[in-house]
Amino acid sequence: MTVGLLMPCLLPGAGVPEGFTAQSINGFVEELVVNDDPEYQWIDKIRTPRASNEARQTLFMKLSGAVQRKIGLKALELGGNAVVGYQQKFDVEGDTGIVVRGIGTAMFLVRTAPEGAGGAASPSAAAAAAALAQQQRSTSKE
Repeated sequence: MTVGLLMPCLLPGAGVPEGFTAQSINGFVEELVVNDDPEYQWIDKIRTPRASNEARQTLFMKLSGAVQRKIGLKALELGGNAVVGYQQKFDVEGDTGIVVRGIGTAMFLVRTAPEGAGGAASPSAAAAAAALAQQQRSTSKE
């Protein structure tokens, strides 16, 4: 694990958020993670349904985080600071297990409007602005 490495902001929207401009479009990023489904393990025969569901939900959360982390690392390798149009899909494939796919476009975004300007921004634009501002502050400290 690299210390001080900042992850790009994953933006699920279809375009560049308000208050930002795409300085560069670095490329398409994708990732696929496969894991065994806990519903079909031998221990599931002695687990309660609740424990089995909790094991599956925990696995979904861990796989989701793993895909996001790998997508972010790929975006950083391409020189981006955001992944725009991020989509994540879960597939439960009987004998294969659980498959998680993540896709998006790695971009380098720059702020076009000052932090206080622009009136009422959308919540996604505000979240993107906060994430990118924190990343820029942290990068300038190094």
